[in-house]
Amino acid sequence: MKYNIITASLLALSFTACGKSLQDGADSKEKLVQGFIAAVSTGDANEIRKYLIRKKEFVAAIHPHTPEAKGIDGETYWATMIIDRRDQLTNGLIDKFRGKSCSVALNGNEHKKEVHGPVTFYREVPVKIVCGDADKLYTDENKRIFGIIVEKGGVYKVLNIFGR
Repeated sequence: MKYNIITASLLALSFTACGKSLQDGADSKEKLVQGFIAAVSTGDANEIRKYLIRKKEFVAAIHPHTPEAKGIDGETYWATMIIDRRDQLTNGLIDKFRGKSCSVALNGNEHKKEVHGPVTFYREVPVKIVCGDADKLYTDENKRIFGIIVEKGGVYKVLNIFGR
């Protein structure tokens, strides 16, 4: 009986801790941007997902700290404001960069930085992307690809991607 209580307590604690933190991601904005574009250029969905905030992370670890949490629950906000558009725009990036050798770098400061308790939102992070070789060079200086990058506990992930 004593072991069942201890086991249940440990399981509950590990579930709570996992739900309140971010998994995978990167340890800086620079590494996040580089890793995400590298993943998009391979078209590997599993690699891309490492850099995107998952629904469970958003609902448990991000949304409760936002001003929107007072007016709408995390599940509804995720379904109406994030996932469909993010998936569509991520697929567009895959189509644009797949199979290309790309380099990417931050190109200035984000448009806006918001701190809500333990969560920091970086909005509209400008990047410069260079893909291809000298014969077929593609360059994009975009202030909106990384619409919202989130940092919590030293882990950076992409919440939303913006179109042009």
